[in-house]
Amino acid sequence: MRRHVRAKTLLNEQRKITDMVLRELGDVGYWGLLVDREYGGSAAPFISFARFLRQMATVDPTVAGLAWCMACIGAGRSRASVRIACAESGTTCQSWPAVSVLSAFALTEPCAGSDLTALKTEAKLEGDHYVVNGEKLFITNAIAGRTIGLVCLIDKKPPC
Repeated sequence: MRRHVRAKTLLNEQRKITDMVLRELGDVGYWGLLVDREYGGSAAPFISFARFLRQMATVDPTVAGLAWCMACIGAGRSRASVRIACAESGTTCQSWPAVSVLSAFALTEPCAGSDLTALKTEAKLEGDHYVVNGEKLFITNAIAGRTIGLVCLIDKKPPC
């Protein structure tokens, strides 16, 4: 990260973190710090993860924030983290294809903010699939094709 900051290659013309930087972070295991080893992650203890993020934030707070979202409120240790951790090395494991390195996270709603008790977006099971109706704002890492952690009501109940 320091190398990219010095070389001014961290951000693109839109002042977004470059795809090259995101890929390099995946190559060194940044996105799988809290993912279990059996799924290709580092299984870092949370205290070590928090200390590392504090250090990363001194170099670039946005990159530290992305890892926080990924690990703590995004994919974390969920089934989706298997796919994300495997994508870091460009391999497949547990039959997950290597596609995206980052996940997206959708919580915030226009009239609810991040208040889980005020959510309006709802998923309804129709056959073998859920149909989602609602609106989300400020979706972290939202790019087509990424795994999305969607926080919504299911059967009119908030997530547990």
